[in-house]
Amino acid sequence: MSEQKFVSPEVTRAGKLADKIEASERLQKRLVRVVFILLTLIFIGFLVWGINKVLLTEGSEPMPETDKVYAVGMPESDEKAIALFQKLVSDAADHTRTKLSVKTSLKIDDDSLTVSGDDNELIKKSLIHIKNKVLDGFGEYYPEISTSFGEQFADKLLPISFIPSDLKSWKAEEDGDNIILSFEFSDAPFNEISEDVKLSLGMDAAEGLTEYAKTHLAPVFQIKNISLISSEPAVSAKADRVSGKLSRVEYNRNYKVELSLLFGGDLKSLGEREISFDFYANSKYDFTWAGLELADKVMWLQKGKTDVIEARRIADEDVEVQWSSSDESIVSVDSEGYIKGHKTSPEPVTITAAFTYLGKTYTDECLVYVVVPVKDAKLNTRELTLKKGDTYELSVEIKPKKATVKAVRWFTTDESVAAVDQNGLVTAVGKGECRVYCITENMNLKRSCAIKVEE
Repeated sequence: MSEQKFVSPEVTRAGKLADKIEASERLQKRLVRVVFILLTLIFIGFLVWGINKVLLTEGSEPMPETDKVYAVGMPESDEKAIALFQKLVSDAADHTRTKLSVKTSLKIDDDSLTVSGDDNELIKKSLIHIKNKVLDGFGEYYPEISTSFGEQFADKLLPISFIPSDLKSWKAEEDGDNIILSFEFSDAPFNEISEDVKLSLGMDAAEGLTEYAKTHLAPVFQIKNISLISSEPAVSAKADRVSGKLSRVEYNRNYKVELSLLFGGDLKSLGEREISFDFYANSKYDFTWAGLELADKVMWLQKGKTDVIEARRIADEDVEVQWSSSDESIVSVDSEGYIKGHKTSPEPVTITAAFTYLGKTYTDECLVYVVVPVKDAKLNTRELTLKKGDTYELSVEIKPKKATVKAVRWFTTDESVAAVDQNGLVTAVGKGECRVYCITENMNLKRSCAIKVEE
């Protein structure tokens, strides 16, 4: 009879526990491997997504702007510059299309103040103390103006009656799509300035200032003699070259004021003093034009999708915008500017917004494409080395093949190195390096080729 080995319950339980621990450790190892694999896949996925994102937005060079048609040219002479200034102001005086705001800032330069004789610092402090009261009084000669659309204001504009011989200098500068005309006049004693220049710059108000000082400062101060010397008087105008609309006219009037001041009352002991200071009167005439502008000039939709076109209205009243579509079967638009694509088309649909205000109608348009969008674009080469005078035709493969609009635009970062036409034909012009870019019509994909030109 075989001998049976006795195993205590405690040993049995310990064995089972060891088996469980071992099984748990194997499970943990499997879980760690699974988690590691998942994290690796996620990392690779994000890496691929990031690379693809970079490729989709390749390059930092902006698309060159298309040539603009300017309503306002750059004047080539002082006569033409003055004539242009006159026309801009005349057009802006149409109160059915514009409104006017005029604000003037007045300043007496404390550092420029000089006083003759003893105790001059005390007198200077006293004069600086009353300076703001004096400037407030001067303000009545430079009233603020604010009109509404439809309110006439032509009589509030300063005439443009100066002639080329009155000018010290002039210039016309480009500032983006704006033109800035500047006219500067020579320094001169006030009584030697021509009446035409005084009227053109609104300098006649200075005569009122002297009368104000004489009547309002008595009896504490008596002005015996006063003279004004005009310093760097100037006028400038800013207008949009594309629309021809004037936005601002600015007048700078600077005076060196010299006067003999006889103190009276409690200050009689100070006697008569020679006073001088610099006085500035800067006026800004701002013109606001009624109008309508759509936030987007071109939009891209997919079939069945909707979007909204924002209309920016400039009017003093809540005017209603009327919307219309050149082809409702492709793109429809509702009364609030919401558009919907109904079927794809390689040709754009024109969405028009319009409103009528004070007898004039304002409109703007947006071209809307309903398309199967381009997802990818691939150039036939990404690097190219050419000899000066060589040519090479770049081509691009558009995906998907059923994309509605496959047209692309080409441009170069340096035409002195390599030129490119709109068929992708690259011509090596001069030694150097540049990039030639290909961009899809809806501007969402950009590809580039590095070009190196050797002698």
